[in-house]
Amino acid sequence: MSVHAADEERRIDSEEEGRFSYEIHGSGALLIWVKHGSGADSIHIAYGPGAWISVTGTKRGM
Repeated sequence: MSVHAADEERRIDSEEEGRFSYEIHGSGALLIWVKHGSGADSIHIAYGPGAWISVTGTKRGM
């Protein structure tokens, strides 16, 4: 798992690039998940608790 410092990235949520969702871990880390086709979800990137302020998008499992 990688920790990425405070810059903002916007991702296109399309089937070609994968379906992105987020989860806020109990530790406060923000996990961005990606799913390609019918494959399993995997962690795309993780931000440490101090590296993010807010998140918008699709919550994982919804």
